[in-house]
Amino acid sequence: MGNLFTTPRADAVEALSSMDDFDLTLLLSAVAAAKTQHDEMECAYDELLKALKIEDHNRRRRKEARDTGDGYNKRPAFPSWAEIRDETTPAIFRKKYRMTKSQFSHLCSKINTAVGEKEFRPDATNKSDSFLSGEMRVAIGLRMLCGGSYIDYVGRAYGVRSVRTVYNCFDKLIDWLEEAFEFPLIKLLRMHEIKL
Repeated sequence: MGNLFTTPRADAVEALSSMDDFDLTLLLSAVAAAKTQHDEMECAYDELLKALKIEDHNRRRRKEARDTGDGYNKRPAFPSWAEIRDETTPAIFRKKYRMTKSQFSHLCSKINTAVGEKEFRPDATNKSDSFLSGEMRVAIGLRMLCGGSYIDYVGRAYGVRSVRTVYNCFDKLIDWLEEAFEFPLIKLLRMHEIKL
């Protein structure tokens, strides 16, 4: 942005001098609002650019990890949920899952308590990256609930290449939510033997 104290154009000086105080105040307010909006857009641009760089870096790392070795005889390892969570900025995390990181952890904790560690299989127990952890399945299911689609490659960000696995994660999340939380309408329908 240019210096505010540069000499303005003659026609601008003439137009401003003919304005009354109210019009001048309105113009100053409009300029201040435009400057604020410009600054907010620059901040959003910087945050989005940072998130894109992180995502590009993560994708390159995952691709390099997949490309090492022969890639055919070995089952691909799933990335850890901690790695994905830590590499995602709080703003992007909230946009992707419609909740904060701490809310996500609380949700996973409630599900783990309700269904048991053997079924949930938390990320902490996945030392060899050989299975899809409970947090990853919750994340994939939430991405589907938040408007994602297998067409959008929801699963690929989590090391899942199968559309069927994406839908299985979605179905599993719904089952877990029913076990972890009480839904009065579902309970009422089941009492009256109405199938869902």
